[in-house]
Amino acid sequence: LFVHSMDELSEKKYIYDLDQVEDFYNSPRVSQNIMTLRRIVVNVQKSRNSGPNPMGAFEFFLQGNSSDVMVEISDREAELIDLVQNEARELSYDELDTVEGKRKMTDKLIRAINATLTKGKITQIYFKNFVLKK
Repeated sequence: LFVHSMDELSEKKYIYDLDQVEDFYNSPRVSQNIMTLRRIVVNVQKSRNSGPNPMGAFEFFLQGNSSDVMVEISDREAELIDLVQNEARELSYDELDTVEGKRKMTDKLIRAINATLTKGKITQIYFKNFVLKK
């Protein structure tokens, strides 16, 4: 009644080397669906190496998996900026001052933004500007 694997129906099975296949979403033949999110300024958590009021100013490029998600991001930009500010507030100055901290921030933002989107997903976040004030 149900097909559990296409292997049951196929006449021949092909195995491809991963070095010889092209990534579907990162192909240069597919539109990249990238847009800029406007500048976000937020207070971050104090830490050992920061001053009494550390701040961050960030601008991002968001890459989505479809043009529909880019339209949704554009329509809901104010809501997403608020979400990004809330996520960035939870990180400390010392975390954001490291490469691993920046990766942690982008991973956190991708998860948070994707949890709110309905038309697709964010696949990557790139920093346009990243400024920290002690």
